Amino acid sequence: MKKLATLGAVALLALSVTACNKADPKAEFTQFQTWTQSLETTRNAAQAEFQQQFNAAIESKNAEAAKAAVKNFADKLEQSIKGLDKLNFKSEEVKGLADKAKEALKYGTESMIAQVDVAVAQNPEEKAEAEKKVQEKSQKLAEFIQAAAKAEMDVKAKLGIK
Repeated sequence: MKKLATLGAVALLALSVTACNKADPKAEFTQFQTWTQSLETTRNAAQAEFQQQFNAAIESKNAEAAKAAVKNFADKLEQSIKGLDKLNFKSEEVKGLADKAKEALKYGTESMIAQVDVAVAQNPEEKAEAEKKVQEKSQKLAEFIQAAAKAEMDVKAKLGIK
């Protein structure tokens, strides 16, 4: 009888640990939305700073300063991504959205780098190649953002969130 009680206690403990480890998709989605709002604030501030640094670099025809401005911007976005990673989502739905957000930031940064390459191009061929890259990156980013928005709407519908 004592063994049965011990086994029962172990089984209850195992179930409670399993239950605690399960994801709450709605709560995680709320965390994701909070992170997204925080990202917007960070991105807007970083973009304003980037614009100032970039404009100053272009006026002074300093390609290295222009590239440094992009790196500074990308580093700030990378810090936001690290914050997203720390949330350590368990639900597959929210994990998928987080992955899409990271990819969108990556594509956005690549697009911005390509735009800087256009601005600092030294000759017409270099500039034409950089402009082609900007167009490709921008198209890819637009498609990805559209897919990510649809994925977010699908998750909201699945979780019953309006």
